[in-house]
Amino acid sequence: MKAGFISLGLIGGSLAMAIREKYPDARLVAYNRSREPLIQALKDGIIDAATFEIDETFRDCDYIFLCAPVQTNISFIPRLIPYLSDSTVLTDVGSTKANIHKAVAKIIPGAHFIGGHPMAGKEKSSYFNASSGLLKNCYYYLTPSDGASSEDIKRMEELIRSLDCNPIIVDPDKHDFIVGAISHVPHMAAYMLVKLVKDEDTTEEYMRVTAAGGFKDTTRVASSDPTMWTEICLANRDNMLKLMDGYISKLRDVRRLISKGDKDALHALFSEARDYRNSIINTVKIRRRSKGLTGRMQVPGDKSISHRAVMFGAIAEGITHISGFLNGADCISTINCFRAMGVNIEHDGGTKVTVHGVGLHGLKKPEGVLDCGNSGTTTRLISGILAGQDFASTVTGDASVRRRPMKRIMTPLKEMGADIASADGNDCAPLIIKPSSLHGISFKTEVASAQVKSAILLAGLYAGGETTVTEPARSRDYTELMLSAMGADIERDGLSVTLRPGNTLRAKDIMVPGDISSAAYFIGAALILKGSDLLIENTGINPTRAGIIEVFQRMGGDVSLENEKLTAGERVADIRVRSSLLHGTEISGDIIPTLIDELPLIAVVAAFAEGTTVIKDAAELKVKESDRIALVTKNLKAMGADIEATEDGFIINGEGSPRQLHGIAVDDCMDHRIAMSFAVAGLAADGDTEIIHPECVSISYPGFFKDLLTDN
Repeated sequence: MKAGFISLGLIGGSLAMAIREKYPDARLVAYNRSREPLIQALKDGIIDAATFEIDETFRDCDYIFLCAPVQTNISFIPRLIPYLSDSTVLTDVGSTKANIHKAVAKIIPGAHFIGGHPMAGKEKSSYFNASSGLLKNCYYYLTPSDGASSEDIKRMEELIRSLDCNPIIVDPDKHDFIVGAISHVPHMAAYMLVKLVKDEDTTEEYMRVTAAGGFKDTTRVASSDPTMWTEICLANRDNMLKLMDGYISKLRDVRRLISKGDKDALHALFSEARDYRNSIINTVKIRRRSKGLTGRMQVPGDKSISHRAVMFGAIAEGITHISGFLNGADCISTINCFRAMGVNIEHDGGTKVTVHGVGLHGLKKPEGVLDCGNSGTTTRLISGILAGQDFASTVTGDASVRRRPMKRIMTPLKEMGADIASADGNDCAPLIIKPSSLHGISFKTEVASAQVKSAILLAGLYAGGETTVTEPARSRDYTELMLSAMGADIERDGLSVTLRPGNTLRAKDIMVPGDISSAAYFIGAALILKGSDLLIENTGINPTRAGIIEVFQRMGGDVSLENEKLTAGERVADIRVRSSLLHGTEISGDIIPTLIDELPLIAVVAAFAEGTTVIKDAAELKVKESDRIALVTKNLKAMGADIEATEDGFIINGEGSPRQLHGIAVDDCMDHRIAMSFAVAGLAADGDTEIIHPECVSISYPGFFKDLLTDN
C-alpha cells in the first residue's frame, strides 16, 4: 500500500502513525508547508519520503489524504490531478463535507473521492501532538461521491476498520448538519462563554484566577485553532445558523424558568438532558463471562519506566533506544513536553522510541506552556528537572491534574532553593518555575511517594551538595535504578536515598517490561473466573511495585512466577495465575506503596472472596485521578457488595461466602483505574456492567477492552 498525506498536522500525523503501526511495510509520503513536522516524521520512521511541493512523490498512491483546513484542501485538488490514477482514492479529513464534494465535482468530475471525517482530535494541534492511538475506537464518517465505485468504498471501509475506527457512511449534507450540532455549535458555545467571562471580569481578575474545573472542562475546546474554526463557521454557515438559533431558543427557555423560579420544570429539563447525554456516550458493556481466561498474553510496557526512560534519556548524553515503550496518552505527554524543550525524540508510533539526549544543561526554554495532560507523574517529575534550569517555565495538565496536590513537591523543592509557585494559589498546577540556584537537602517525606522522591532527586542533579530523601516506607525505586544505571552517584540506606551531583548521565538502551499494574486486571479476573489458567509473559516484578502478587497469594490465589530474569537491573518474570477460592485478608502498612494503584482492583476482587478484607493506610487514594475510596465504595455498593469506606481505605465483608454482584452503569469519573477495575467486576457479575467513559483507559492501556473481552 502507498498512501500520501497533504499536510501532516494532528489528524494527518495520527493517521500516518496508525497506518504505519498497522501496515509496517506500507510506503507513506507527505507534503507539508513547514519543514519541522516532515523532518520529525522522517526521523520517527512514520513516513518514507517528504516533499515541499505537490509533485511526482504522490504518483501511484492507493490513497491520498487531504489533511489541511477545509478551504486549503480544495486548493490542492487541481495540483493533484496529474498524479491521480483510476486506483487512487482521494479523501480528506475535514469537518465539513458538502463544500469539498461540490469542489471535487467541479474540478475533477467522476473522481474517486470519498470524503472522510474522523470524530477525534485535541484542542492542541500539530504533528507533535499526534499519536497512533488518537483515532482508535473513534467514529469515522465517510461520504462517498458519485465517482466512487463500490470497490472504492469497500477498500476505504476496510482500511478504516483496520485502524480500529468505526466507519459510518452518510450523505455529505446530513454529515454537516450532524457535526454542526455535536461539534461546531458546542465549540461556538465554548468560545463565547470564555468571551463572556473575559468581558465581565474585573481589574482584579478574580474570574481568571478562580476559574474552576467546571469552567475549564466546559471551555477546553476554546483552546482550538481560531483559523480552523473561522473556516469551519463559514463552510457550514447555513447549518450553524439554524442550530445556533435553536440553541439560543433553549437558553431563553431555561432563562424563563429560572426567572419564574420554576424548580420542578428546571429539574425535569436538566434530568431529560442528563439522561439523553448518558444514553449517547460511547460506553462499553461488559457481560458475565461463562468461562475462564486461558492461554498466554503480554501487557503493554510499564508506564513508570516508560516515563523515566524518556525523561532521563533526554537529560543524558548520547542516544537512548527504548523498546517496549507504553504508547499511552500519559507517556506521549512526556515525549511532547521534552520535544517542546528542544529534545529530538523519534517515536515509531508504537513501542520504539529513540531519545537524542542533550545533557543535564541542554534543555531549551519552551515556547509555550508544558502540557502534561492527565499525567501526574510527568507533572511532578518534570518539575524537579525544571527547577534546575536557567529558563522560566509553566507546567500544567488537564482538569484532573489541576486538582492534584503539588504542595508535596513544592515544599521540598522550595527548601532546595527552587522558585516554584502555583499559578492559581491553590498548591495545584499550573506551576510556574523560575531559574534559581539549588542546594542539596535532607528531606523526610510525609508519605511514601515515588513521584515526590523522584522530583527531589532529579532536582538534586542540579544542586550544590548531596540530597537525601527519607520515606516512612519504601516506595517504587525505578528512579534510583535507572539513574544509577546511567551513571548517577546514588545509593540507598534503608528508607533513605542519597544522590551526589556531579556525574554525567550517559545514555543507555532500555527494554521496558510489561506493566504489572496492567497485568493486575488480568490476574484479578483469572482468579475470580472459574476455569482460568493464564500466563502473562515478560512482566516487571520490581519488589517495590509487585505487592499485588503477595496480597493475592495471601488471599489464597494460585499465582506463581516463572522464567524469572534481570533486564537492565529490573526483575522480570512470566506470571502464571489460575482460578482460586479466595478469602479475606488485611492490607496495610509498608506494602501499601507497592500496590497503591491496584487497590481499587483488590477491593473488587475482595468482593468475590469469602470473609472480610480490610484495606487501610491508603488515604493517598483520595488524591489520585479521583477520590478512589469514594468511587470504589459507591460502585461496589451499587453492585450489591457489602463495603464500608473508612478514612484510609475500605472494609469488604463476604459474611462467610462471597455475594453475587449485579451489573451497573459504573460511575468512573474518567479514572482509568476505576474503569478497568469495574470492567473486571463485570466479567463475574450478573447482567450488564456499563463503563461510561471507556476512552479514559487510553492513559495507561489503550487496548485494554479489546484484550479483556477477546476470547483466549
